[in-house]
Amino acid sequence: MHMHRFSAIIIAGLLACNFGCCSIAPDGEVFHSFGWDNAREAKFQLGFYKQILVVCISEDHWEDRSPPKYSLHHFKGTVVKTYKGDWNAAEQIAFVSALDSPAPVVASNTFAGNLVAVFANEHKVEEIGLEPGERLKYDSNLKHVLDYIYKQ
Repeated sequence: MHMHRFSAIIIAGLLACNFGCCSIAPDGEVFHSFGWDNAREAKFQLGFYKQILVVCISEDHWEDRSPPKYSLHHFKGTVVKTYKGDWNAAEQIAFVSALDSPAPVVASNTFAGNLVAVFANEHKVEEIGLEPGERLKYDSNLKHVLDYIYKQ
C-alpha cells in the first residue's frame, strides 16, 4: 500500500516537472509589441545578434551635440543575465544610443536602477554603440519572450 502511494507521488512529481519545464508560448500580441509577428520571426531577428543581455543601469547621461549631429545617451551598468553570448553576470558594460534630435533636458542618472535588454555584437571594455531598438526596457513581456525563445 505504501509502495503504491510512493509510486503515485513519484509519477505525479515527474508529470508536474515535465509539464512545468515546458515554457508556454507568449501570445501574438506580446510579439507584435516588439515588432515581430511570432516566436519564429523573433528568433530569426534576434539571431543576428551575438550578445543578448540584461543590464542593470548604474549611470546614464545625455550628450547634446546640436543638430545636425545626433544627441548621445550614454549608459554604464552591470550585466545581470546573459541569454546569448559570452558576457558573464557582474561584468561592467558601457553603451551609447543616438537620438536624431536635441537631447532632452533631464538630469543625469534618470535610468539608474532600471533593467534593460541589450542586443549587441560586441564584448569589450570600451563603450559599445547601439542602433535604435537595440536597447529595450526589460519588463515581464520581454522576459517572457526571451525566456521562451532561449528556453531559460
